[in-house]
Order: sequence, then structure tokens, then C-alpha cells
Amino acid sequence: MLSYKQAHADDFAALQAEQDFSSLFSDIAPLVMFVGTNKLHLRRVCAIRQKGHYRNAAFMDKLRQQHHQFGLLLIFDAQGRIDPTERSCADIIRAFLDHRLTSPFSENVYDVPDATPVH
Repeated sequence: MLSYKQAHADDFAALQAEQDFSSLFSDIAPLVMFVGTNKLHLRRVCAIRQKGHYRNAAFMDKLRQQHHQFGLLLIFDAQGRIDPTERSCADIIRAFLDHRLTSPFSENVYDVPDATPVH
């Protein structure tokens, strides 16, 4: 029986092999190094694969256009691919999880643990 950590590591390897995902990056190696064998990061990248926002062209277009507005440190190259760095990997994960939200009341920007739609 595989451990959860090994199952998550295998799922991350499968995510890296997905053309839809890997083609979003100029170089995926910094993200792979950042995630490493960290259980929390592995769970998060599995959730990224499950949610699949990276497959949604409209989501990706909005991310490219609005990442600064939400305080995300994301760097895009001339082809629109994400250029990951050690400093930007946490924000890349946060963005693909869709966990950076704005309150319409206070206009504050928050990181949320769960982005389950309420309606």
C-alpha cells in the first residue's frame, strides 16, 4: 500500500508530465525544487491538478492580467509563460489553487484555506 505522501508525489510527477501544465512554465525545475518532498506542498499541487484551473484559458488570461492587483509575485516571459523563481513558487501555487481573494466589502486581499464556491 502506498503512503499518502508517495501517492501525492506520484500525482505531482503526473502533473509535471501534463503538457497543459508544463507548457505554462519557461522552466518547471524551480517549482519542482520548491515542492520537493514537502507533504504540504505535495498535497497542494495535487489539489491544483484536481481543480484544473490551469486548463482554463480564461482563468490563465485573467491571472496574467491581474496578478499584480492581487499582490502575487509572478513573472511572465514574452510568450506568456510563467518564469518561476524560488521567491515566486508559493504565489504560483496560491494562484493555481485560486486561494487569493478580495473582499468586496473591505477591498482587502486575503489568502484563504478553502476556495469552495458558496453558490
